[in-house]
Amino acid sequence: MGFSEQDLERMVTHVGRRLLGIRGQLQTKIKSYLRMASGEHGSLYFSQPSSLHPLLAVALSEHLKAETEVQEIINYLFDFNLPTNRTVEVGYGREVLAVVEGYYFFLHKSTPLVAHIFVDYWPVKNPSAVSLYFNPQDQATAERFIQGLEEHFYKRNFYKGQKLVLVKVGNQDVELRFLDAEGWKGMEVVLPEGQHQAIYENTLGWLQQAEALSRAGLATKRGVILSGPPGTGKTLLFKSLCAQAEGITCLFATGESFVSPGDILNLYELARMLKPTMVFLEDLDFVGNERQPEGTFSNKLLGALLAELDGVKGNEEIVTLASTNFPEVIDKALADRPGRFDLKVEITFPGKEERKRMLSHFLGRLRDGVRPEVSEEEIASLVEATNGLSGAHLAEVVTQAASRCLFDRKPVLTPVDLRNSLKALKEGKEKEIGF
Repeated sequence: MGFSEQDLERMVTHVGRRLLGIRGQLQTKIKSYLRMASGEHGSLYFSQPSSLHPLLAVALSEHLKAETEVQEIINYLFDFNLPTNRTVEVGYGREVLAVVEGYYFFLHKSTPLVAHIFVDYWPVKNPSAVSLYFNPQDQATAERFIQGLEEHFYKRNFYKGQKLVLVKVGNQDVELRFLDAEGWKGMEVVLPEGQHQAIYENTLGWLQQAEALSRAGLATKRGVILSGPPGTGKTLLFKSLCAQAEGITCLFATGESFVSPGDILNLYELARMLKPTMVFLEDLDFVGNERQPEGTFSNKLLGALLAELDGVKGNEEIVTLASTNFPEVIDKALADRPGRFDLKVEITFPGKEERKRMLSHFLGRLRDGVRPEVSEEEIASLVEATNGLSGAHLAEVVTQAASRCLFDRKPVLTPVDLRNSLKALKEGKEKEIGF
């Protein structure tokens, strides 16, 4: 049995009136709590990008506990229900419970105030915010409270110095999540002699020497582009640098995580707030490809990135490390302009010496259950057969051979296992399976 248009119109009208009535009840409740018989209440506003909503929620909760006496917490949308609580990640594997949507009724210095925390999703990209309502005669007290909240937000910033990834949520929003940088310690990145040192010095080393660079009158911002085929270790290099970046914030974002030019602005606003910061942009070609017809989405993303890299707002102590599999499509204004990207490094398939070091490293990581019995001579022989393979391919050769031994309950991994694994990989590669 369906609904007629009149039935639907009546239901929508009823819901609308009900919500307006609840909103009216809320406004009456706020005015009554603020001891206002009539007139408009004053308001102050503290906002941040929606990706920082968890930080704002925790900052408000902690500031209220330290400075106030909370009387009541509600969410007015459904007849003054309980507020929306959510576990908020404050570090990798660490969470706290915080109110992410709701109204706090509280006393600050014996003065009644009301704080509303929310993310305004409509229109798109509106911020996370705290609105503070007060009796106009109590404005000085309200200003002190909101100033204290701002100080708490910036000083107790649990994102600073952490390793973070920008993740797209739905079609119109992004959020920050913590990365397990501890798991990246001990990673070995095998590159030709001198190449690794040059990348290190122009990224992590640049930030570690920021004070000396500044004293010498040199810029403390830097940009590096890594190019090369998939699987050659560009992302692995970032992870290795992250694991060494004590006290430095690392922000990871892929080109596809940017759903609007505002996301690029928010990324660099975040980088400036959390500096010293190393930003890693994976798939730079998604954002920085050659200019398209005026007004297209990719053109707007490129324009936003160019503006942020120019550092008009001050990008001191920010290094951008970008990667691409398609350097030929990167816009020249982005790739060939020192001050935006100062160093370009091509990471190619590993040579004979690099492949030998990689295979030895991957075999050396094997633990209980599979014991490699492969001599140096046998590794050298295998290296000859792996020309043209990437580091990711070599890791897969060892992984497949070791897993086959485990499944077959064979405790020793031999050169024959590795050659069988290499043969299977090459056959799959020829059929374009998995690579």
